[in-house]
Amino acid sequence: MNINYLKTANDHLDIKLQGEMDALGCMNIRPKIETIADAKDNKNITIDMSNVSFIDSSGIGVIVFLYAG
Repeated sequence: MNINYLKTANDHLDIKLQGEMDALGCMNIRPKIETIADAKDNKNITIDMSNVSFIDSSGIGVIVFLYAG
């Protein structure tokens, strides 16, 4: 699982995910996800999942974590 992100204007963050969002893949990107969720200036987040080939409950948990963070 790979994650890339780009901060744009007006506190907008574009996140691009690639690979499998399973338990192992999500564990690998967890530090970056926690950093993103903890940042108070990320008010609008767009997640591009067009290159995600598989998602399970761990992947859904990552999305919910970002939303709730």
